[in-house]
Amino acid sequence: MVQMSSTQKCLLIAGFLITGSINTVTKKWQFQSCGPSTYDFSPSEKADNMKNCGKEDWKIFKKPWTQNIQMFFGEALVFGVFLARRPGRAREAREVALENGGEVPRQAPFYIFLLPACCDILGTGVGGVGMLFISASVWQMMRGSLMVFAAIWSTIFLGKRLPLYNWIAVGVSSVGLLAIGVSAILDESGSGSSNVPLGILLTVTSQAFAAAQMVVEEIFVKGHGAPPEQVVGSEGLWGIILMIGVLLVMGNIKGSDSGAYENAGESVHMLAGSSQLDIFVFFYLISISFFNFFGVTIAGKLSAVHRTINDAMRTMIIWSVEIFVGYCISEDYGTKWQPHTYMQLLGFALLVLGNLLKSAIIKIPGISYEEDAPKPLTVSTAGVSLMEDNTEQSLGGTDTTRRLTVA
Repeated sequence: MVQMSSTQKCLLIAGFLITGSINTVTKKWQFQSCGPSTYDFSPSEKADNMKNCGKEDWKIFKKPWTQNIQMFFGEALVFGVFLARRPGRAREAREVALENGGEVPRQAPFYIFLLPACCDILGTGVGGVGMLFISASVWQMMRGSLMVFAAIWSTIFLGKRLPLYNWIAVGVSSVGLLAIGVSAILDESGSGSSNVPLGILLTVTSQAFAAAQMVVEEIFVKGHGAPPEQVVGSEGLWGIILMIGVLLVMGNIKGSDSGAYENAGESVHMLAGSSQLDIFVFFYLISISFFNFFGVTIAGKLSAVHRTINDAMRTMIIWSVEIFVGYCISEDYGTKWQPHTYMQLLGFALLVLGNLLKSAIIKIPGISYEEDAPKPLTVSTAGVSLMEDNTEQSLGGTDTTRRLTVA
């Protein structure tokens, strides 16, 4: 394997941080932007549209499930990386097989990625709905709850025995998540938003599905030794196929989105008529693709220290961007310092501490850290790695990174 130079690693890390931050903020900004609708609004709806968008026939783009298919398009683009690398991988596999007198391993079949893609749809879709009601920084930090569910699911369904310090880390992180959630409820509810608790609940619930995806990938995918770009791209392709069906069903269910639960036809019309939305979608798709590319490129090359620092920096970048935009550009797209923001920062510090404890970077006196060769075997979902006897958590990665590392 070709070793990466320090400059290459720095560039990859910088790209990972920048594209990951762009991904989250443009996802949120889409939900705060407007586009033209073909729906025949009532007088009260027209008044709301005029207040929110400045035009009676324009409405806010609250389309989490349409945005979900955007994400899968971004993931599917990584399949091109897999196709480009496949000839070289096949040649290396043949050479190894000839040297060792074994058989050339078969490529992982496409169908095994179907079930993980279903979990991905639920995780990212429910998380997207939750993002409608909370800020991007709070959403990003609350996704740190993935660590809790990953520990629980891996214990229940994979029969793993996590050491004591892992559970202590889970407890510390849970306290941090509680502090972040309480600060958001106190501040954002006080500003007139009554759905903040719902947004937090949905975001946390989405991480239960994300953790389930990790377990499913370990059960069905890891034995095939699929390269990370194949996992990302294949789940993206399955996601597109499945989301087309989901959107068709949602379009025929009565709801508040122009007469449907989510009107995908109207979504296309809104995107076609709003250059601002198009810009956010463009950067969202590009950032997803490059973020996944950087993720699969550096997978397995960084230590736990690097991962902890990168995840903390990405979350802080998103929070800083929201503060800057709120004070210097637009309160509609940013946020300002609130009376209980200090609790949010305290909660974030506890998430960082939990991750440091989980990675055994900080060790607790009197607790055993001896493990039986905990090599990474499976999936890193949204910045979270499921280890052989361990579960490594990031501070609320994004919904677009899927990395498979096989020891």
